This record gives sequence, C-alpha cells and structure tokens, in this order.
Amino acid sequence: MTIFRFRTGNREGGPAPRPPMADSPRSIFGKMNAVSVAGVQFARFCPALALTGALFSGAAVAAQQIAVPSGVEFALYDVILEEDAGIARFRFVVPAIAPAGAHLEFADIVDDLQFVCDRVIVPALQGNGWSEAEIVLSISDQRADFGTYDPAITQFFQPFRLKDQTCIWEDF
Repeated sequence: MTIFRFRTGNREGGPAPRPPMADSPRSIFGKMNAVSVAGVQFARFCPALALTGALFSGAAVAAQQIAVPSGVEFALYDVILEEDAGIARFRFVVPAIAPAGAHLEFADIVDDLQFVCDRVIVPALQGNGWSEAEIVLSISDQRADFGTYDPAITQFFQPFRLKDQTCIWEDF
C-alpha cells in the first residue's frame, strides 16, 4: 500500500515533520512540485527527490482555516492519501463540537461537511489527478492521532465518494 501523508505540524503545534525517505509513508499528492489545497501549499513527493517547499522546511505551520457557510471554524490539519486503495482522508479540527465549546452536534454541521467536500476536497483531489476516490472527512474538537480512540476527544466521520467531479454523500 502506498500512503501519502501530510500534517500541518505536530499535535502541540510544533514544527512540521521532516521530509520522509522514498520508501516510507509520504506526503500528499504524489509526484513533485507544490500543490495548493484551500490556500495551503502542500509539498508533493517524488521518490527520487527530497520534498520541496516551505512546508517541510522545519518551520512551524498552522492548520489551514476553512470558511464554511455556518461560520463555524474548520481547520485542516492532516491529509492521508492511500493511493493504492483509492482512499483520501481529510482531517479537520472544529472546536465548536467540543462539550466545553458550543457543543454543536453532527446535525448542526452536516451542511458544512458537504460544502468542504465540494469546495475544498474535490478540487484538491482533481487538481492532482484523482478522478475517483473514497473520501473520509473527519472532524474532531482537537487534534487526534490517526487511528487512536480518545474518549476525551469528540470526533465525527463522514464518508463521501468522488465520481464524475462530484462529492457524493455515503453512509457507513
């Protein structure tokens, strides 16, 4: 399995990860040069070359804020592309879903999820050669390590499917 991975810094807001080696999980979007997703430059990986771009220069990188119709703050902080499986995972922090915050429920932000998929994820994937994919859009009230469960963190997940330049809502 080929996995491309990008984070906008560590959980504590520290520096972005160092460029990976050619045979390790890599940053998002495959080939080389840089690509923009919602205004953030994501470095592209070429197995024969080191990653380029300010993103992996060692400087701290903030999560990218996404403007959504409801006005809730969405911040992109992690993208994981499983190229061989055709799965794209986009991970966002949404503090408003925290019990200590506005404590918004899934139904309160459901339209925002479709908006983010249509306006941010689909163009990013298509602009980088992905014409079909399974998309998992996840939001949490704070950064969470991928694949781990923490009962103190509120998380919502929504699958979509990219087909014919459209983000199609799926159910688990």
